[in-house]
Amino acid sequence: MALAMLSFAGMAQNPMKEKVTLDVENVSIEQVLHIIEKDKSIIFSYNASVIDVSKKVTIDAVDASLAVVIERLFDSKVEGKHRGHYIILLPARKTSGKVSVSGTVYDKVSGKRIPDVAVVETVDLRGQQTNDEGSFQLNTKESGGAVLLAISSAGYRDTLVEVVDHMQPISVKLTPLEVPLEEHQRGLDTLRWYRILSNEDRLSIFNRLEVSEERFFQFSLLPGLGTNRFFGEQVVNNFSINLIAGANKGVNGFELGGAVNFVADQMVGLQIGGFGNYVMGDTKGCQIGGFSNNAKSVSGLQAAGFYNTSTDMSGLQLSGFFNHSASIHGAEVAGFMNLADTVKGSQIAGGFNKAKRLRGVQIAPVNICDSVSSGVMIGLVNLSGNGLHRFELEYNDIHDIKVNFKSGVYGLYTILSVGYAMLGPQSVFSYGGGLGSQIRLSKTVFLNAEFEQATFHEVNRIVDIPGMVVSGSLGVGFKLHNHFTIVGSPVIHYFKPQSNTASSVGLEQITTIGQIQPLFDGSWWPGYKVVVRF
Repeated sequence: MALAMLSFAGMAQNPMKEKVTLDVENVSIEQVLHIIEKDKSIIFSYNASVIDVSKKVTIDAVDASLAVVIERLFDSKVEGKHRGHYIILLPARKTSGKVSVSGTVYDKVSGKRIPDVAVVETVDLRGQQTNDEGSFQLNTKESGGAVLLAISSAGYRDTLVEVVDHMQPISVKLTPLEVPLEEHQRGLDTLRWYRILSNEDRLSIFNRLEVSEERFFQFSLLPGLGTNRFFGEQVVNNFSINLIAGANKGVNGFELGGAVNFVADQMVGLQIGGFGNYVMGDTKGCQIGGFSNNAKSVSGLQAAGFYNTSTDMSGLQLSGFFNHSASIHGAEVAGFMNLADTVKGSQIAGGFNKAKRLRGVQIAPVNICDSVSSGVMIGLVNLSGNGLHRFELEYNDIHDIKVNFKSGVYGLYTILSVGYAMLGPQSVFSYGGGLGSQIRLSKTVFLNAEFEQATFHEVNRIVDIPGMVVSGSLGVGFKLHNHFTIVGSPVIHYFKPQSNTASSVGLEQITTIGQIQPLFDGSWWPGYKVVVRF
């Protein structure tokens, strides 16, 4: 029996894809490996009795992947497996035999046996926990004349063990950490649905180690119950099928889930979940969820029956109820509401939109924004920290008194209004709305252009509508104080009476410029208004 004990740590990305530049002549492969180790902060692990590193080589490579460099160094007879900070060198295309490895794990200081230790074969990703006596027996495959085991337990230094003589049980002594590492939840562990659908404790034990793998296909019933076993969070799959739910490190292609798809890192491609999709990293492509989609950042599309969430969205969020993103570069479309910090694009909702900073357009009955740097807010009520939201009292040639509420940005704001007037023998009230724009000429003087519509009812006959007046105005305003502005405008009115009413107003008469005159369908006349804004 021969053992090689090595410190084992995690690494976020696959160094086999790292670009390497080399220009060496007549040096040993071992020297070349040392150069790469120093440059890329990795460690090569191999069985010296199987892998010959004494051979002299000459190699000139510019921005070649590490996988290609290894292939050239060993004339395609050796391949590398990425495991944490290690690149394990193995004979290429060698048929691996089935073996059984057994042993016991001890505390190096106290000599006590350690239960519930994760023992993972690093090439084929097969794992087992030690029993109450600290023992294990793992059926796996031999690779390159040895079995490489990653061994991990909370409170101890992770260790990589190379087992050459698998016929004899091994003894592994783990070194206790002087200062135990604080246990942090992994990304997926923070999700309630993941904790409900998975064997969380066992998954946590096996995913302490970083033993990342890339595979073409995986099938799962639930997280931990599938072709990737308890190492789903370590594997990037091109195609992923989850009957109920499944967990992957990443998806690079297509994923379909009957209920929920969980991805610990990045999803690139198309992801469809009957209930939802949860991606802790970036999504580049399309997420479609029956209920919800969640991702750190999205470049593409999120479409959900109920809601979508992301930190940074570049594309389109489409949901039946609401969308939420810290930053939007594109569009949010929701049946009820959209929430975002920064919007560069558009928010469209059936209820309301809310943002901190807007550069684009908000369209909803109610729009709220702390600051609009450029763009417009289109709705019944538009509240902006640096925009217009004021009440007004108005007197004009039709109304004895009219109250307006104007909201939005100065370039384009909406108007809601109610008014009262005596038209001939009848008392009438009106309600309506419109659009306006204010152009500043100086600190205190501005032009005001508005287009309004008002519908009239008789006070004692609310169900009857005497008629509708459409008005356009262009006036001049003077800001006398921060909370007091006066505007005067000439007005052009157009009258459309209600033809099926028995009202004494309408076709008979309406007040125009202080006089009671008969007006007919399609009548035009000039008027005026004076507005005091608070």
